[in-house]
Amino acid sequence: MSETRFKFHKNSQAAGALYAWRHDLAKWDRGGRARLRRCASPLDAVFEPAFHHLLERIEGAHGKALGKDDRASLAAVAALVARLPGDAVATEPEAAKSKRLSLPTLLGTGAEGSRDQPRLHPLRFRKILDARNVDELFPVLRRALDVLGTDVDLVSLADGVLLWGDNTRRLWAYDYYAAFSPKGASR
Repeated sequence: MSETRFKFHKNSQAAGALYAWRHDLAKWDRGGRARLRRCASPLDAVFEPAFHHLLERIEGAHGKALGKDDRASLAAVAALVARLPGDAVATEPEAAKSKRLSLPTLLGTGAEGSRDQPRLHPLRFRKILDARNVDELFPVLRRALDVLGTDVDLVSLADGVLLWGDNTRRLWAYDYYAAFSPKGASR
């Protein structure tokens, strides 16, 4: 039997811990944030103390240790979250969730709300969907976050990475194409 995967959206205390960690990282641990931003892989993040601070907070909020797959995915989450703009740091997950769109929705929406020109070209988005595991997903998401240049819903991003697989790819495709309607498509 496979291990049960951890989900932030099912654990409000852990979601709060993620937001609090991000706030503290941006405000009090700029060196840790800079090192996480430079990570070229999730494995690199495992060697950073800032990741272990996040892991400790999440496991404390969750009430038990995460499985090895969740830990590896959480390392990717830490390095990706460190890349998000530091000026829009929220500490309340519910307030932040109501203001932020999911990553695929933001990538499919145009810079000025245009439905014809998404922020991320469909071929680049397809590279995200083609990733078979978190190690393949990490570099393409890093580039997508750099293109985006705005904040995203942390819980949505974290759960997308933690639960990466066919179902998540399908849900992300629905969100992206719901936000983006190519020219000539019926609306």
